[in-house]
Amino acid sequence: MFRAYGIDYDEYIRTTEMRHKESVINFWNVLNTNKAIRLGSHTGFYSTNDETFVMEKDLIKDGDQFKT
Repeated sequence: MFRAYGIDYDEYIRTTEMRHKESVINFWNVLNTNKAIRLGSHTGFYSTNDETFVMEKDLIKDGDQFKT
């Protein structure tokens, strides 16, 4: 996908740098202009350790609690 959008990953950049912020704002605006962003809601299990949503089928029940 990076190649398709002309995105290179050959330079280190901090997310606090102004050029990063400007790029993110530009990218967001392109997505928004092309109606590629939609508002919605999601319910489900979230693993804070993995920083990702987890499908219920992938959970392991441990007593009264679930774990990944």
